[in-house]
Amino acid sequence: MGSGFSIVCKNCDEYSEYILGYGMLHSSLDAVLDLVPLGAQRQIFEIRLDHQPKDISYGYELFECSSCKTLHSRFDIRFKYGESQKFECNFYCGDCRKSLRRAKKDPLSYRCRNCGEPSLEHSYEMCPWD
Repeated sequence: MGSGFSIVCKNCDEYSEYILGYGMLHSSLDAVLDLVPLGAQRQIFEIRLDHQPKDISYGYELFECSSCKTLHSRFDIRFKYGESQKFECNFYCGDCRKSLRRAKKDPLSYRCRNCGEPSLEHSYEMCPWD
């Protein structure tokens, strides 16, 4: 079951929703492939030709842009294959096109994607979704 929250900027009133986790429709790797970038879909297809993925993990997660200092929600897929190889999706900021990395800070510590100011506050917690 997934969850989520929303954030609003006190400076410009920009509103953003962030969803986390996965739902019932995300029942298998095949069911979620269309939720990741096309390049990742191709990589997964190629890997699966020769290997059986193990320890598969997927769902919506929070990522940060270290350049813009902004927060993003992306559907991520991770798994192991072969002897010791790992697959992880690569994501890019929609604004500056730099690589995103997993968010580690409080969601309110990032900058507004609209005005760039560090003035975010929680708007509300979303109901669990499935």
